[in-house]
Amino acid sequence: MECRFSLNLFIPSWAEGTDVYVNEEKVSIKSFIPQSYFTINRLWHDKDVVKVVFNCNFHLKPMIDNINMFAIFYGPLLLAFESNSEIILKGRMEEDILNKLKVLNL
Repeated sequence: MECRFSLNLFIPSWAEGTDVYVNEEKVSIKSFIPQSYFTINRLWHDKDVVKVVFNCNFHLKPMIDNINMFAIFYGPLLLAFESNSEIILKGRMEEDILNKLKVLNL
């Protein structure tokens, strides 16, 4: 069976880039705008497969009650750990803190 319709994919604000594949073929995209929708309008067939890959980076969000305190995120994930004492990262946000964080594939 086949049917023509538009598939709207939401691009979240934390996505640093997004790749979309239909049946393992990359969809040509000029640009993505975070907080908006990307539309694929095509003739769809049974068993078509859509894969969306969001590219993530680290980013900081200030705390509402203290602008000098930040939460560290990787894409949509809040990074957290348990500690008996406060952890202090000093330096400029982008250059000193974010650029020194990296993902380890274990």
